[in-house]
Amino acid sequence: MPAPLLRPAPAGLLVFAVCALAGCTHIQPAPLASAGGRSDVNDRARTADATVVLADGERARARALHLAPDLATWTDPQTGAARSAPTADLLSVRFVDRARGGAEGAGLGLLAGAGVGLALSALVVASGDTGPLEPAEGAALITSAFGLIGAGVGAVGGLDRGSQAVYRPVPGAD
Repeated sequence: MPAPLLRPAPAGLLVFAVCALAGCTHIQPAPLASAGGRSDVNDRARTADATVVLADGERARARALHLAPDLATWTDPQTGAARSAPTADLLSVRFVDRARGGAEGAGLGLLAGAGVGLALSALVVASGDTGPLEPAEGAALITSAFGLIGAGVGAVGGLDRGSQAVYRPVPGAD
């Protein structure tokens, strides 16, 4: 009997490790008291809306966000009203990139799906029941099919959630 391509338990651990290590939220420390820290956020805000979280717990959507040393200014995208808050009152600034989220989700889904497919194909090959296909062909077909399904599901999930970059002030960097 041919040896399995990959034993199911290690394949499951591989899928779990890939899912646990890969994420779509990127937290960036941002020294908002420094020009360099503010410029990273300001550069990103030129092309994308953000969500700001203020010290009082308020969450506000922000278009045309600009961080100055003492004051953050933005426009509310729903009402068009000008808003501002002390820069020191910002707890976080979040940007969502749905296209990048779709790509990250597709990649993660491909890996996870292919891992599951590989584990299942190992079981099928070990049982010797590959039907009219050669064992290698059956394994490739199962692995590819599950990889493609995983990529599709991951892309949809990634597009929905988006890749999130969260900038948080560095404590004590003022």
